[in-house]
Amino acid sequence: METDLRFTVLPQAVRHVARCLAQAPVVVLRAASHTQGLTTYVDTPDGHVPPWCTATFERTRWLIGLQSSQIAVTLDVGELQADDLRAPMCELRLELQSGAPEAVFGLAQLLSQRLSLLPLHTSKRQRARQLVQHTLHAPRRAAPVALTPPMPLLQVAGATLQEMYLQFVTNLVNLRESDEPEVLHQARIGWRRFKSALQLFKKHPDMPLQPARAPLQALCSAMTALRDLDVALAQTLPMFAHAYTDGDPLRRQQWQTMEQALCAAAAKQRGVLLAALEEPAVGTQLIEWAHWLARQFPLEPASAGTHAPPVDAWLRARLLRMHRQLVQEPANANDPVVQHRIRILSKRLRYCVEALRPLLPKGRSKRWLQTAVALQENIGAVRDIACAVEIVDRLQADAGIVQFLRGVAVGQRMHTR
Repeated sequence: METDLRFTVLPQAVRHVARCLAQAPVVVLRAASHTQGLTTYVDTPDGHVPPWCTATFERTRWLIGLQSSQIAVTLDVGELQADDLRAPMCELRLELQSGAPEAVFGLAQLLSQRLSLLPLHTSKRQRARQLVQHTLHAPRRAAPVALTPPMPLLQVAGATLQEMYLQFVTNLVNLRESDEPEVLHQARIGWRRFKSALQLFKKHPDMPLQPARAPLQALCSAMTALRDLDVALAQTLPMFAHAYTDGDPLRRQQWQTMEQALCAAAAKQRGVLLAALEEPAVGTQLIEWAHWLARQFPLEPASAGTHAPPVDAWLRARLLRMHRQLVQEPANANDPVVQHRIRILSKRLRYCVEALRPLLPKGRSKRWLQTAVALQENIGAVRDIACAVEIVDRLQADAGIVQFLRGVAVGQRMHTR
């Protein structure tokens, strides 16, 4: 289990760290503060003289006693700098000095009840490399996981879920600094992949009980609302702008007014999302998930004499059942409830097959994936235009635009599936 945890802290919350430690049921054994600077050299792939990056920060350290354990708490506040590139740094680090690894997570949970903490999975050197390469707040996409057929359930589930959790949390951290729509998109994909895998694995009798997901509902709803605005503004509506305006100056002005209203709504919703992201309950829940993953799915291989059965046959049976359930849904369904159910099923099948493909038959997994992707994209296109109609109507766009888009939506529904 991990004994070294990092978190990002809001700059305005830095002054509350000492107070939170004083109010928590722990013993502050020692405290010290000083300014520190370091220079780190960042490797470059071309082998030339590497660029350099400096980190200058004020460091405050506490030695905390929690039950029979001692934990070093380090708060670093400053910035990374590489030439004219700068990035703020507010990092809280918890390192076990002695005692039980559970104590580190216990202290993190206590602090997260009073502070907005988001798990941070990169070191200063790694962030320095990202700063130099202009990828510090870039979207994190799904990454392949090394899976082989003899692996037992806990090993497959642990590796898969940890990668999905990392995609979700990394993009949440990046959302604080980046308004790039793809960062939000990948955060939502990470969460959906994580939920899909949890839904799949929980059917196995050896799967441990999962923490609750409800505390993240407000955050996820805020992400969905902003994503709907982003898609309408950047993808859906531009496809129909020329067909509606058709060289008419008045219609062009109406369309531009609608776009301005959409931009304002997106900016407002981003504020709502950031406020939801700073709720302490979000950090508390993310830490609980991290603790669950570390406790239930240790990275160390199973000890000698432990012979858990391989899980690939069980996965094939589960995914085959999921595929059959999907293809049995009514073709050309126009009922929004049915379409939503098909879309959710197709996403679950797609994400699970993509993640677990090394354990699945090649031909069958390819067919399953083709079915899921086709349904997801077809129904998604219909949902996007329907959502755009709802948004422009809610923003009180010109009635002519609303009626035009409703006609487009009807045409899209007629050609679904």
